[in-house]
Amino acid sequence: MQDSLVSPDNLQIIHKGLQIKLQVEEIKKGLNCHNKTISPKFLYDEKGSVLFNQICKTEAYYQTRTEKRILESSSKKISEILGRAVNIIEPGAGNMQKIRTILDVYQPLGYLGIDVSQKEITNAGYNLAIDYPRINVIGVVGDFYQIENEDLEQWLPNSVPRAAFFPGSTIGNFEPDKAVSFLKRLGKSIGQNQFAIIGIDLKKRTEILNLAYNDPEGYTKDFNLNVLQRLNRDYNSDFDLTKFKHRAFYNEEAGRVEMHLVSIANQMVSLGGDIFKFKKGETIHTENSYKYSRKSFSSLVQAADFAIEAFFTDTETYFAVAVIKFSPQKT
Repeated sequence: MQDSLVSPDNLQIIHKGLQIKLQVEEIKKGLNCHNKTISPKFLYDEKGSVLFNQICKTEAYYQTRTEKRILESSSKKISEILGRAVNIIEPGAGNMQKIRTILDVYQPLGYLGIDVSQKEITNAGYNLAIDYPRINVIGVVGDFYQIENEDLEQWLPNSVPRAAFFPGSTIGNFEPDKAVSFLKRLGKSIGQNQFAIIGIDLKKRTEILNLAYNDPEGYTKDFNLNVLQRLNRDYNSDFDLTKFKHRAFYNEEAGRVEMHLVSIANQMVSLGGDIFKFKKGETIHTENSYKYSRKSFSSLVQAADFAIEAFFTDTETYFAVAVIKFSPQKT
């Protein structure tokens, strides 16, 4: 989107803001762990978002095209489940491409996309508002976990039911207990007896999963290493990217793909005034991607007070899109 273009009347961009000091402390806490970690949310700066979009176009990364086909074939049934017009909330909206499959057959009153990338939200929000002029589009630059219900009530009228859209198997990036916490928060955002549409990567052969996270083009490698470049730029660190290498593999026992950055030398790195030591072979764990069966996913959502309303898969059962209903038990 060019700065000279006038924003359409049905578009609003809100800068909720990211609390940099809290982010620095979160990064330091992860690097101080015995098994060093960086939250996967830090992978998605402007360059990281571009690289991820390139990953999604590779032959190895089956998730995006498979989910798109499922959404195309099931969107009419999903619209029937949603019923009367709602406001749709999408945490981690990215380029807002997948929601278009829903919008082509179902017209909500409004759409609110949340993402940490200002460029993604601004450009994608503009294009969505232009292409769907009858839908009120709100783009929020921020972290879903820093957005309170009071914010949503200000942006979206309480009189209109809400639904959530969370595609891309992003639910798999959470540890199971954190996934439950996320879903409970999502449920409170949409309300009693409302629906969420969730993308789930299903369990499959190890070689397929390993290839998906080690694409021959090298985009996933660049995507993983880019997080260090981002820390250098945004958080005043001095990582030497030539001293780390990408590693991703399916951990069958844990039921997840793990992505790491491996230190290829003994080294020290500074960040925010603190020094972090790395031994040769030590890793930074940058992402998990849990793979589910229908049974294990059902157990997960039940723990978060949701129930599966519909479950759509491709013919090879590589991927699924579930519609789940938030029905917390009254106490």
